[in-house]
Order: sequence, then C-alpha cells, then structure tokens
Amino acid sequence: MKINAMKLLQNGKEYYLTLLRVGDLLELDLRQDIWRPNNPSGYQRLPSPPRIKDFANFIQRGNGTSPISVLVSVRNPVHISTKADNLAEITLNKESTLWIIDGQHRLEGFKRLSEEGQCLDFTIPVILYPAWKYQDPKKTTDHIAEATEFIIINKTQKGVRADLAERLISLLPTNLKEEYLINLPSSIRGNVEWTPKALEIAEKINSAPGRWKDRIRFPNEPRLNTLVSQKAFTDSLQPILTNPSFRAAYTSDEIVKILLVYWEAIAELMPEAFDKPRDYVTQRTMGVFVFHALFPKVITYVPQGSNFTTTAVKHILKYVGEKIQADYWSNDGYVGRAGTSKKAFGIIRNTMEEAIDKQMEKPKSSMRPFNI
Repeated sequence: MKINAMKLLQNGKEYYLTLLRVGDLLELDLRQDIWRPNNPSGYQRLPSPPRIKDFANFIQRGNGTSPISVLVSVRNPVHISTKADNLAEITLNKESTLWIIDGQHRLEGFKRLSEEGQCLDFTIPVILYPAWKYQDPKKTTDHIAEATEFIIINKTQKGVRADLAERLISLLPTNLKEEYLINLPSSIRGNVEWTPKALEIAEKINSAPGRWKDRIRFPNEPRLNTLVSQKAFTDSLQPILTNPSFRAAYTSDEIVKILLVYWEAIAELMPEAFDKPRDYVTQRTMGVFVFHALFPKVITYVPQGSNFTTTAVKHILKYVGEKIQADYWSNDGYVGRAGTSKKAFGIIRNTMEEAIDKQMEKPKSSMRPFNI
C-alpha cells in the first residue's frame, strides 16, 4: 500500500499526516503494546470495553464523527520518498506493523463496526511516527521513543494514566534516562522520579510473604483476591517516596522491608481487619492513603539508631487510640463511611498525627534514622 502524506517537522522530529479509509487501515497489522507479566516493557493498559462500545454506538447513530487523528508508530524502517512541498509517499504492506500510541479505543470501535460491514469508507486522519529513527541506538529497549510520545500526549493533554510508560523510561541507564527526561514537560517530569520506584515497591510487596501477598491488583489482571488497585497503592506512596531524606537513605528493597514491618504492626494492632479484609477499608484505597501518609510522621518518632520493628511501630501507633482499632476501620465504621476523597484522607491522617504529637517526644533527625 502506498500512502500519500504530509511531512511535519516539530523540534527536529518527523511525523507524517495522512488520511485513510477505515477499511484500508484495519487491513494493516495494528498492534498495542500492552503491559502484562510476560511483557513487562509494555506501556499501555488493555482497552476498556465500555469505552469501545460507547464510541462505536456514537458513530453508529449516523451523525457521529471522529475528526481527531490517531497516532501510530512504525518501529522497523519503511520506504519513505520525499516529494516537493513537504509531501511524501510511504510504502506499507500487510507485514508493516503499526503500533497504536494514541487512539486505541477509537480504532477498536471502528474494528467492531467493520465486522458488521459498517464504516469501511469512513475516512480518518492518521499520524505516522517513524520511531525507528529515534530509538535508543544501544537497543536498551525498542520502544522508549513511543513511550515518551505516549506520556506527553496522555499527561499533558488527556490526563490518562501513563505510569507504565513512565516506568519504562525509569529503567533506562542514568545517562539515557536523563536524555529522555529532558524532553518531557517539567509539569510531569517529577512523576518519573518516584512513580516507577513506587511500581517496583508495589510489585515486590505484592509478591513477598506478608499481609499484602497477592492483594494488589495490577493492570490487565483479574480481581480475584485483590483488595486495592496498583494505581491507588502506588499513588499512596508519594508522601514516602518524595521525602528527600528518606528516599536517599534507603534502597527500594529496604523500603519494601520497612513497609512490610509497618503493615505487620498495623495488623497486630487490629487483627480482625486483616483476618476479614473485605469487611474493612484498611487495605483498600482509604487505608493505604491514610497509613502511607502517616508513615513519615511515625518514622520521626523511631529512636535514632534503633531497629525498625513491629514493637517500635506499635509503641507509636498505640497513641492514636480508637483510630487504630478494627471497628473504626470497618465498612460501617467511621472511616468506612467517610468516603474516599483526598479531604477525607487528610482529616483522618491529621487527627492521627495530632494524637501522636501530643504523646511522643520527637528525637533528633538523622539521614538514616533507624536500622532495618
């Protein structure tokens, strides 16, 4: 298939804008780089069936339109002949894989309609990104360039979760990571510093023996016995991982050990909430946000140079009184009825912090305040 396109240049990067019939586009090898346990370098989640259905229904009603372009990437070189006035001819065949960076729900919706013989002549704008020209020459990964595009589109324009793509960039060697980070808007660059570490910690906590074994639900995975989404768990770690002194003092593996001890102490103080976790919100969104936000306060009261143990944590947490009792965290209890807003998280955390501050004498700070 030969495609006429217009060459776009933006800060030294090439893109090719073309118009394609849905029928012609769907004949090509369209793929999505989905994150799965056997594809840890994937940077996208599975498409949402309800969103696919909604789009297909919208178009099917007869007056629905989709003038916004989809963005696809070509990882392996294809022939591009440049003509005058930024016009080009691109040669694709059925073996030319196009990786969908943006527009997966629209394309899946069109695919559903095409299976019913509808919308095959529907024309949509497509932007082709020649990723092979911008890949890491050391082949650290084949699609970091795509992940960077995905982050910029979804974090600056849509607000779609891009944590898997951020994680992919974080795994690069330091010199290459800095090269990619500098191309990201400053408003989202900070997340790449802590979100990937949060993902790593969540994965390790979920697989380690303890109260969180198989309790975190990762993207594209069934609910089963999980209690909280990976997104909620990793987001809740922000107060811990953005604490400069704590982050610099302990490795990811050490933080995992510390958090396992921390949660074991909580479990020992209210065992009922962990014996029947679905009857309580302790290991759900509310619990992880409150207890992880409380963690920086708790560690300031661990005696300098001492070991971080369940006994030490329980000694501190006991001062919050009823707020560390199972009834308080039940689905029908005070916390269970408080909702899951950030305001609710803050109110509960603040009352717990105030109770601790009234009873404890804060020790001197230290770069590495306690041993593991």
